[in-house]
Amino acid sequence: MGKNASKLESSAAQGGHEINGDTHIRGGRRFVDGAEDKRWERLPLDVLQRMEEERLEREEGAMAACAPAVSESSTSEVFDALTKLDDRLVATLASSAIRLVRSEWLLQQPADYRMPCRQKLEALEREGITPSPLLSAEEAVALVRRGQRAAAVLSHGWLTPGDPDPAGERFRVVISALQARPCLEAIFWDYSSLFQNPPGGCRTPEERAAFDRAIKVMGDLYASAIG
Repeated sequence: MGKNASKLESSAAQGGHEINGDTHIRGGRRFVDGAEDKRWERLPLDVLQRMEEERLEREEGAMAACAPAVSESSTSEVFDALTKLDDRLVATLASSAIRLVRSEWLLQQPADYRMPCRQKLEALEREGITPSPLLSAEEAVALVRRGQRAAAVLSHGWLTPGDPDPAGERFRVVISALQARPCLEAIFWDYSSLFQNPPGGCRTPEERAAFDRAIKVMGDLYASAIG
């Protein structure tokens, strides 16, 4: 039931609902200036709900008609201003310091899948797996620059120091979210998007440098207005 219908049902149960300044509905009957309008018989609640919803739609339509028009040039100027805010992030994606996980690939994995770290995903990529688990730098930059909010950013706590999701619980939640939002083409998932320390070891100097570059733009990832 819609918000407006719930409001109507509640107010009707309490004895009345205002339709406009001088017309009220009480107990399924219409009152004008305090006197019952005999032209209306008792009406079912669903009819009253539908009437109220239609009235609100008419009001919203009238308000929209009065709203100032937004020119294409104004829209373009806003887009240009917002996309400039992603310049640092785009530069980091272009350097592959951050790699986005491909939604299409994620959705092909079994329900009991365990997300690997970035180094293992890149090993799968080198084996020629199709589709690639990770977007290329060019694909990631193009996705953000399109400005359609088609990239998601995952925020979650790590359940263990070396593996954030050892039982695959977060993986299943992410898959459910992607299934419900087919517009999302890629996702930032820290464990798989950034270079990690391997078990019992450390990142290579090159991996460490890329990790440090990525950490500097974490705020840009979460704050991107249009990416």
